[in-house]
Amino acid sequence: MQTHVRSPRHVDLVLATERGRFLSAVIFTSAREPGKISSLFLLPARDPAKVAREAWPESGVPLDRLPREIEWRIAEQARDQFFYGTVLVARGDEVLFRGAYGPANIQTSTPNSVDTLFNSASVGKMFTSAAILALVDQGRISLDDPVRRWVPEFHAAGSDQTITLRQLLSHTSGVGDWPAQFRPHASQRAAVATMNGPLIAEPGARMYYSNANYVLLGAVLEAVTGKGLEEALRDLVFRPASMTATTLASGAEAGNGAIRYHFAEDDPLGFRGHVPHLETYGLRADASGGAYTTIDDLFAFHRSLYHGRLLSAALTREMLSPVVDFPGTPRPSRYGFGMRFGSCGGRQTFGHSGGGPNAGVSNATYATLDGEWTVIVLSNANAAGEELAISLCEAVSRLE
Repeated sequence: MQTHVRSPRHVDLVLATERGRFLSAVIFTSAREPGKISSLFLLPARDPAKVAREAWPESGVPLDRLPREIEWRIAEQARDQFFYGTVLVARGDEVLFRGAYGPANIQTSTPNSVDTLFNSASVGKMFTSAAILALVDQGRISLDDPVRRWVPEFHAAGSDQTITLRQLLSHTSGVGDWPAQFRPHASQRAAVATMNGPLIAEPGARMYYSNANYVLLGAVLEAVTGKGLEEALRDLVFRPASMTATTLASGAEAGNGAIRYHFAEDDPLGFRGHVPHLETYGLRADASGGAYTTIDDLFAFHRSLYHGRLLSAALTREMLSPVVDFPGTPRPSRYGFGMRFGSCGGRQTFGHSGGGPNAGVSNATYATLDGEWTVIVLSNANAAGEELAISLCEAVSRLE
């Protein structure tokens, strides 16, 4: 029905099924063998005719109509069972829209509310980065410290090269993923002890997005503060930012945490409906992400960072500055210290996303660097959250 060319090696095909469903076939071709498909996967999609009707006008909408315009568009997605979650849109420090949609727990018929805790996934990297920079502000560490100064138990196999905290923050360390990533660990330092694979690149040579970088930073937080990760983050970030609900507890422990829902592996279009995504439900968060949080806590984090309540002016500039190109993202992006940088409606933005296709979590935060707009979406189903956040960011960024 539609073809969307995302890059020279990435195309999305929107297709209709005989049973009235729609899907997106996401195709990547090989860089080494032009024309050869290197990966293909299927995602649920919405009726393109509905999507067209919900498109935001190019001229924007009057500010007093903005909440109503947001509400009916998200409600349409919720009625299609395409979006479960919460949404916040703010101008400056004023929240213009809050909304909650779909179930937090299908089995107990518990609906999502604006106070529901959602697995933040990789959005939590912003917290770890801010905590590291807070220690730099306090003069306790330097961005150019070798990681082994603080975590001597880290030994990438076959490498004696120096990796700095700066490189870990920007995913330019050469550290790849490691097999024990989604296993329970007593601490971040205990997790580091399982990282014995070889480097995948020379430190500083290129960006490779890896959760291991941030688990290593979590081990640094533990070593420098002498505290567990949650206590360190609470002291350095959560309390200064007035984030009263955020916790590293597992989904099973979080109390009012939303269950993550996805489609079964043999049912990628969801003909049999959503099923709980339980693989990581019993795991506590680590420094790479997974903290349970709310839209209001994330808004408090963004505004505290913007207003300089978390870091000095110099370190705030560091955190809000891109460092390296972020390849492989659906929109042109750069990466800094726990932040992704892009643009909406011609305005420069910062924030982070978390989750992925059929992961049972799809989150995104977009804040304009001029401080005017903040969009936060937390979702406990499918992969609609980031697309929704992008559309809202584009819409509000065009407003005068």
